[in-house]
Amino acid sequence: MADTSQTILILGAGGAGVSNIAQIYRERGFTVIGVDRQVNAATENLQALGITVYTEVEAIEKSLGSQVDLVFRSSAVPDTNPLVIQAREAGVEVIGRHEFFADVSRKREIIAVAGSSGKTSTTGIVAHIFSGHEDSGFLVGIHGKGGHWGSAERFIIEADEYAKTFLSLEQIQTALITNLSYDHVDIYLTQADYDEAFRTFATTAHTSGGKVIIFGDNPHLREVVTDIPYISYGRDESNDWTAREIENFEGGSRFAVYHKNDRIAEVTLQVIGGHNVINALAGFVVAYENDIPVETIVSRLANFTGLPRRLELLRREPYFVYDDYAHLPGEIDTVLRGVRESFPNRRILCYWQPHTYARANHFFHQYAQAVSQSDLFFLADVYAARDEGSFDYQGFLAEVTSEHSFHSGEVEPSRQLIEEHLQEGDVLICLNAGTGTQIAHYFAQK
Repeated sequence: MADTSQTILILGAGGAGVSNIAQIYRERGFTVIGVDRQVNAATENLQALGITVYTEVEAIEKSLGSQVDLVFRSSAVPDTNPLVIQAREAGVEVIGRHEFFADVSRKREIIAVAGSSGKTSTTGIVAHIFSGHEDSGFLVGIHGKGGHWGSAERFIIEADEYAKTFLSLEQIQTALITNLSYDHVDIYLTQADYDEAFRTFATTAHTSGGKVIIFGDNPHLREVVTDIPYISYGRDESNDWTAREIENFEGGSRFAVYHKNDRIAEVTLQVIGGHNVINALAGFVVAYENDIPVETIVSRLANFTGLPRRLELLRREPYFVYDDYAHLPGEIDTVLRGVRESFPNRRILCYWQPHTYARANHFFHQYAQAVSQSDLFFLADVYAARDEGSFDYQGFLAEVTSEHSFHSGEVEPSRQLIEEHLQEGDVLICLNAGTGTQIAHYFAQK
């Protein structure tokens, strides 16, 4: 897959990650054609960049699968897809994320950010820091400008563990692991399977002569990589790098960066939450260990305003509205704790749309404990995404200890119920990886 003027067909181009891969192929010199079932913000963005996007029906009618040099498909596109069939019958190579990751790692010096949670935000922070120093490439799983090939040797990649994609990286210069807690129960049947994948990821970096950086406050993560040399960061002063003197305020935070007992820098952020302090510290360590000047790191962190759907502030008056992609219990716990730290004297309303029946049922009790940090809690119907099943909504609410909790159902009735309770001065946080983001945007625009 050398950079050429060949034509590549991107299936599932409307997805956050895939739309960014389409942008990267375009920068590499390919003629890119996108395909998705329907038009959305991501496909419109690709069209604004000069990439033609067809609906799946149009592409099938035009037999585009057999009219191109290469087909890239998202993990949601099956072998039975007519365009995949067209391509294979015509002898056109069909690739996915695994092949893309492997190819990029052969061409560039890889800085890979992995983890059960925090990887998207941290990848965005790392890319933001590096872009103030050089024209590094990057791939971040967000809608919008999340893909860039760049002219520098280094390439920052969000190393997703789903479908074991991150194990396709053949060599890694810097491997960052932001956290480790069991997820993707449909892919990894046991915690041990999940742990082993991350251990292999770290081993790849070590055997490549690269550095391994881990969130040292997670003792289980330390155990998983115990015999692999690593650099640790966190709040606990036993780490190599620590965030100390942390201050939270409405709209941001500040902290001091220490290496061992040496005070290296003071950082001010425009994003809230203790987890973003740790994400910023991780970005600082990655940049420092890759020889980016401290003054550049501090300056770039100061003007980082966050990523779409990662505690994204959509409104300040007469109430605060945040939209967040959090869909694991640990993520939700961290986000709500961060909101509470920044707004100790305000009423917090939490809307949560569970993502997949398998995940919602597997972490049933952990989710109930996490969302209980809110004052008013609104439970949406499960966004099934890729599975089927049932969920005990009333049983779940019985475990939630918020002052008031409701089963709000689908998006529209949820919106109406929240509207009945939302007051001036409140903080509304919408947590979801599906259609629930519509709730946040409704109240942001109302």
